[in-house]
Amino acid sequence: MELGAGGRTIARGHESGSLNIPPPREQERKLEQEKLSGVVKSVHRRLRKKYREVGDFDKIWREHCEDEETLCEYAVAMKNLADNHWAKTCEGEGRIEWCCSVCREYFQNGGKRKALEKDEKRAVLATKTTPALSIHESSKFEGHLTNLSFTNPEIITELLQTSGKIRLLDVGSCFNPFLKFEEFLTVGIDIVPAVESVYKCDFLNLQLQQPLQLAQDAIDAFLKQLKNPIDSLPGELFHVVVFSLLLSYFPSPYQRWICCKKAHELLVLNGLLLIITPDSSHQNRHAMMMKSWKIAIESLGFKRFRKPFSVSSFV
Repeated sequence: MELGAGGRTIARGHESGSLNIPPPREQERKLEQEKLSGVVKSVHRRLRKKYREVGDFDKIWREHCEDEETLCEYAVAMKNLADNHWAKTCEGEGRIEWCCSVCREYFQNGGKRKALEKDEKRAVLATKTTPALSIHESSKFEGHLTNLSFTNPEIITELLQTSGKIRLLDVGSCFNPFLKFEEFLTVGIDIVPAVESVYKCDFLNLQLQQPLQLAQDAIDAFLKQLKNPIDSLPGELFHVVVFSLLLSYFPSPYQRWICCKKAHELLVLNGLLLIITPDSSHQNRHAMMMKSWKIAIESLGFKRFRKPFSVSSFV
């Protein structure tokens, strides 16, 4: 998968009727964007090439994480793209705003209720069509649905209400774009952070601990006192996990599966996983791959909640 340049060219016609060319400043900006995108793409290409040649994804990833020069160059390029190019074309901002809109829809505007009701209907239908089979507790909320009556207001309140801020884990955060939104208590992690507010963390090798048995305000306090770097986290800690341009970074399907599995374990009941890919302008190019991703992710217990273009959200 490739990261699209996403630049816009402003053409001006010359009186002579010759070829339209962008103004010098726009042309210079576009060339810089292509150069920065080239840095990002080259890192992805090298990882895929090494994976094809060597096949040992653990060895490849370990060596990659030790290559500080390449990682720093990558982090600087990504931050520069986000600050000076994606924001101007609304591409980078669009991704972040989309994540925020999905979170608001799901947690604040009835999206979670609709998802639970839909899954309950699916479970009831499955029971009627296959009465000999039991409904397996395969999703983050399915276990609550077999005996759930939506006429019970106390159960609805317990399942649907998110008290305080929405706890959000941004994996591969780079420059911590969600930090500016008041509704989130954000934890940004990256193997090489581009800003100080992002924690250094190798998500692939993150150790998961037992969930915290604490009140919501105590969990919030715990997150505000995390130490850098992060080597381990308790399970069932976040309402939202974001993979923005993350999965296509990894050359191995197994690495991508491990990331999704860890996201599932880090999410609270009825939590939300947001996956963003860099193929919004090439929706059909990787149709088969995206289909295989969907099957693999849903095998972990997620259910798709919303899918606009090349961006997916799972619960």
